[in-house]
Amino acid sequence: MNMPVAPDLVGDERALRLMAEQLNAEGRIADHGLMGTRGRFYGPVPVWIWQGLLHFSDQTLTLRYIQTAFITLLTLAGILLLTHALKGLCSFEEVATIFLIPEIWHFSRTLWDNPILIPVSLLAVGSYLCFTRFQNNRWLVATALFCSLCLNIHLMALALIAALATHFLVFHWRLLLEKKKLIALSLAVFAIPLIPYLRFFFTHGGEPGGVQANWFAYAWEQLYLGFWVVSPGALKFGIGLSERTGGWLSIGELIGFGFGAAGLFWSTRQRLRLLPEISTYVSQVWFLSVLVIGFALAMQIAARLFPTVHYYHASWVGYELAILLAWIRLRNSAWGEIAKLLFIVCNAIAISSIHYEWTIL
Repeated sequence: MNMPVAPDLVGDERALRLMAEQLNAEGRIADHGLMGTRGRFYGPVPVWIWQGLLHFSDQTLTLRYIQTAFITLLTLAGILLLTHALKGLCSFEEVATIFLIPEIWHFSRTLWDNPILIPVSLLAVGSYLCFTRFQNNRWLVATALFCSLCLNIHLMALALIAALATHFLVFHWRLLLEKKKLIALSLAVFAIPLIPYLRFFFTHGGEPGGVQANWFAYAWEQLYLGFWVVSPGALKFGIGLSERTGGWLSIGELIGFGFGAAGLFWSTRQRLRLLPEISTYVSQVWFLSVLVIGFALAMQIAARLFPTVHYYHASWVGYELAILLAWIRLRNSAWGEIAKLLFIVCNAIAISSIHYEWTIL
């Protein structure tokens, strides 16, 4: 495993590979990942993936293909879960438009650490909404497992976990008294995989780095940027796009923000003319969307992070839920269907225009 690092690896990709090669040579499994800009180490899952990948190949292009296939399959599993949770409200085709989000399309092709959060956070939210709707205990245990994996990937998952926990306490608090064994099992499934990482986390640290942002100046941009992440607007952060697509990006960005804002505004029990039990469930989905967005904003502002798209790789699902809620409300609207189609077209054009300077075609 003494092969030199491939020249097309960038930044943290190279650091992850070096770390994985050293651990493989020593016969050890990682208990932490890279250090972040605030002097804290991230979780070990990305290093685990690198350690596993290097057993198959040491060629960077081959590793990118494997990583892309892996994240794509995880994303598909998350889409199937979310489709099941939204059965009768959104079709598989509507939920599957997640595959056309340029941010996901691009970052699934990187060998970085936090992009793995994209599909795992979707699995966590999909499992939890399945539990909320169908009250099947296995979905709560699955949610605990995916949340544990999220935190074992990156600290930005804390906002998502806080949102799910708050939602659970609001709508399912009785289970704390009625199903103590289920709660104990779920907590164990969440906590046990985190023990090696947390032991390292609380005993190691470094000096905080990076420039701290003015939270007040960026508060609005933090909110707006979340809708960029689930629309073509994310490409404006230098992923690499054709100059010809600038107009399409702006159109898609505005439609995405419009859908998200409309979904958050409309999705209350009083506004939706559905059966009472469905309306109540949609309100719970709406509340989860608000919680995820709210906790993510609070965390980013508290940490004084500059607005940038990769800070949303755990909370993007909250913004995507807001868009899906708007589609539910506009299902029988001709103008809504036209806007939806245009939004999908803008995403597809954006994807086709990405220049992969350090990712695969």
